Amino acid sequence: MFSLTLINISENMSKMALPAVFFFTIFMRIATIWLVLKQKISNEFSARVTKMTNEFSAYDIKIANEIISRVSKINSSFTVELGKINTELNNKLTVEIAKFKAYNDGYTKDRKKI
Repeated sequence: MFSLTLINISENMSKMALPAVFFFTIFMRIATIWLVLKQKISNEFSARVTKMTNEFSAYDIKIANEIISRVSKINSSFTVELGKINTELNNKLTVEIAKFKAYNDGYTKDRKKI
């Protein structure tokens, strides 16, 4: 009778084990699908963040280049204007020096006469 009980228990266990294994397999498949899906989402998110970062970097470079270009143009125009002002002042100063020299030469001649 003891052997009949073991056989009877073992038959019940095998009947219970089959659904348990089935549900465990389904659970493992769902977990695997979840992990794969999670990884795909993570990869896609990372790719989009990288793309956005690159676009922002390119945009920053474009803005920096535009600023440098405009500052360079302003600098060039100031340099031209300062050159004109310098030439004008130089000419006026040369005229004033010539007047002063002429006055000084006249004064020196008058002093020599005395």
